[in-house]
Amino acid sequence: RNFVVIKPQWLIDALTKVIRDHDVHVDLEEFRKVFLEDDATELFSQGIASRDLLEYLWNHDQVDFLVDLMKRTMLMSEYGGSDRCLIPSFLQDEYTGDDKFNCTFNFSESFLPHGMFQRLVCLCVEYVSREKASNNSFTIRKNFAHFERFRGLKVELSEHEHMIRLNASEIGDVISVILSMVFKINSNVMNSRLKWRTLVLDESTGTFEPWQDIPQLESPALNLDSILDSL
Repeated sequence: RNFVVIKPQWLIDALTKVIRDHDVHVDLEEFRKVFLEDDATELFSQGIASRDLLEYLWNHDQVDFLVDLMKRTMLMSEYGGSDRCLIPSFLQDEYTGDDKFNCTFNFSESFLPHGMFQRLVCLCVEYVSREKASNNSFTIRKNFAHFERFRGLKVELSEHEHMIRLNASEIGDVISVILSMVFKINSNVMNSRLKWRTLVLDESTGTFEPWQDIPQLESPALNLDSILDSL
């Protein structure tokens, strides 16, 4: 917030060094010469960027600013409390297992833009990384995320066509946080252009209904502004 970028091309050039076209061949020889081959491989295959690699890619120039910018635009999140960061847009492996869900964010009334799911994953990773839990491991794929402990529960997110799907054992304890994250992305990144319906499985009927219409679905009282302001 204390920076004014007077050369937008510098910013574009810097960001494109870490957000690249996946069809462009990556020459690892460049990174081998500076002893960063393993770091580069981890980034291009798993979406995990080390601080050393970011320093090299950005020529040690305004690295803290660029990291903060990518976090604020939800293109990057802290990874496991270490000096590494997760950049989900690099992930190419897709999840092909069973896709169980009991809540959907249906964007068919507008559109589900590219990068929306990845930004939501970034916020979730940032959130669970700050939870004090003995086992807060998670698994991330291009179209899927599994969190072992999200507010103490196992939670799964997946992207399918025009929907983002959510699965949690106690949906009422999770939906308020996830929905608030969706609102944050829509407001901060998408200029509030997106429209969606939030549908939850009504176990009494087996059908998906608007989540406000299910009386037995209770969400706990949360200070969501405080949660989101911290992300």
